[in-house]
Amino acid sequence: MKNKNIITVLLVAFILNSCAPANTLILTATPTVTSKATETLITSVTVSPPVEHRIGVRAVNGDAEFYDRVTGEKFYPRGAALWRWEQWPPDVDYISVIDTIFNTQYGRLDSALAQLPIMHEDGFNVVRLWFNACWGGAQGCLDLPQGGLNRGFLENMKRFMEVAKQNGIYIILTMDALPDSRQYQSLLDPYRNQYTDFNLEYMTLGGVEAQSNYQRDLIRGLMEVGAPMDVILAYQIKEEAYFEENQPPFNTSTGTIKPANGKTYDLADPIQRRAAMEESWLYYIEKVSQAIQEVDPTALVGMGFFVQHEPNPVLVGDPRMVYLDKVLNQSALDFVAFSAYPGFDLNIRQTAENFNIIGYSKKPLMFGEFGAFRQSYPDLETAAVALQAWQVDSCEFGIDGWQVWTWDAGGSMHDNFWEAVEGDGAIRSALSPARNPDPCVPGEEMVNYSNLAFGKPVTTSANATHLPFFTGEYAVDLSFNTQWNAGGGPPQWIEIDLLKPSTIATIRLVISQDPAYTVHRVLGKGESGSFQELYVFSEETVDGQTLEYTPPQPWQGVRFVRIETTVSNSWIGWKEIEIIAP
Repeated sequence: MKNKNIITVLLVAFILNSCAPANTLILTATPTVTSKATETLITSVTVSPPVEHRIGVRAVNGDAEFYDRVTGEKFYPRGAALWRWEQWPPDVDYISVIDTIFNTQYGRLDSALAQLPIMHEDGFNVVRLWFNACWGGAQGCLDLPQGGLNRGFLENMKRFMEVAKQNGIYIILTMDALPDSRQYQSLLDPYRNQYTDFNLEYMTLGGVEAQSNYQRDLIRGLMEVGAPMDVILAYQIKEEAYFEENQPPFNTSTGTIKPANGKTYDLADPIQRRAAMEESWLYYIEKVSQAIQEVDPTALVGMGFFVQHEPNPVLVGDPRMVYLDKVLNQSALDFVAFSAYPGFDLNIRQTAENFNIIGYSKKPLMFGEFGAFRQSYPDLETAAVALQAWQVDSCEFGIDGWQVWTWDAGGSMHDNFWEAVEGDGAIRSALSPARNPDPCVPGEEMVNYSNLAFGKPVTTSANATHLPFFTGEYAVDLSFNTQWNAGGGPPQWIEIDLLKPSTIATIRLVISQDPAYTVHRVLGKGESGSFQELYVFSEETVDGQTLEYTPPQPWQGVRFVRIETTVSNSWIGWKEIEIIAP
């Protein structure tokens, strides 16, 4: 899921959580529905359409945007993903989870409800929830094995929606796989010989019907239990959609296919193979959107994706394929959500290029997931600055909404991403609309950040041409997961322009080189003149080691800093260069 270059690690990061007792805090005087309710059957019935949703989509001077139908103001969806994962099955040695916020067997609702007043205090206005993350024979899911929906689950959803509304927070309901129950899975059975996995859902009439029925059933169920439907910002019909190139029908390059849209495609033709994927999504999106809006006419419908593999090579060898041209320009979606994480491979411009959104304005866009990987950022302060910068920089490319991954783990299993509420809450503070009302303007965290090198212009003696993401900028992006590599041995240098004469209290260098005896000269100069030697590191070093020096008195008036490596048995590279102000 997430935008990843190490797919397995981040998939694990996505799904880890834990199992702490439920917090029984009662947030209002309204009687609570127990979060560990009895499973009872609810069936689809005829109900009146819900009231008009307050948040809509419009075009202003040709640019699509979210807006508040009551105030007429532009609306920026700013919030977080919220979940309470539980390992399921509990006795296996691989990672597989269900979400337990609404589950009637686990009692995690109150733990999640307790976060809504905190979000409200920070000014956040959106929370992203999985209404369907329950499979593998788990109990307490939305769908019941005997058919129909679980009233207790829907009552828990209703309770969450009520408290969210009291706190001025809208909800995006998202999902991944279709549920296990036969009422939906049986619709896929006639197509299983030719299609598998997500290809089966997106490309077959059975898949389209199953998803359409499931969404309609959910909405009617929520309406029947009296949930406040106007608190729903949108239904996101997939959190991260992709086709699987290594699964039928795309695991062969011969023959033809005729998916749900009725067109025939030649699998031997690469253009037609891609068209089969893109045009299947168009049909799927059209039909599922129609199904949702039949029962909730003013609802917004979105879909989420991780990054395409081109034009900047990324996710090389990953069989999960994403093609966005027709989704962005021809689909019935009201908005498109992206999973886009800093600190791995693509910078923000390359990310926008791979999402195909340079100059795009037809639909509102949001980062439905963005977060700070613990192995990329050494502490919460650094993670908070990196995320704030990612948000600010994304505005240039038309991103109008952000949901951080993730808010908290609910006192249970942590994943591999820093949490918004963790520690002193540095991330929630940096992204808080109450503290930083304009999402596109740097906040105090960026303005006062002590690392003067972050994001500054970089020049280098050389770059490893076969390693496209190892250029100089990656040595000053805060991430220990990226690096500059010269592609050769000494002498090599990297130079950082601080943009103005500055005072430097400490220099900190994180090595990306094989173990070797190395000599690194730290040079500095002002606006003009020649470089002067400030310090020399001369010692045995290993990959990942940090070299640090604090002079007796801070260096004054330095604009340009150059790190020159004169001795090493290794190619020269740096994971990160930090130039610290007093």
